[in-house]
Amino acid sequence: MDHVIVVAHPRRDSFTVALAAACADELERLGHRPQLRDLYALKFNPVLTAQELGDFPGPGAHRSARIARTARSLVTIRTGAGLEGRGAGVANRRDHGGVLLG
Repeated sequence: MDHVIVVAHPRRDSFTVALAAACADELERLGHRPQLRDLYALKFNPVLTAQELGDFPGPGAHRSARIARTARSLVTIRTGAGLEGRGAGVANRRDHGGVLLG
């Protein structure tokens, strides 16, 4: 896996999810190996409870950390405000720079 694309939108038919899929398709077309991580499909809950903190890291934390560590780039695509008020960003592993999209 070369690139991790993280998408977060509750509707499968949203522009956000379509943008993530298009990004994955284009990376694949260019010979890269993207991995799409849909936070809603994974039932990711961003709220950490005191009970969960007692068991940190949880069962999925090691796998997610390994995926993030081994990727050449990490792409986040989400709805609403985010990177400078935009919905998508690319973090390049080599120079830790970022590119804002949209």
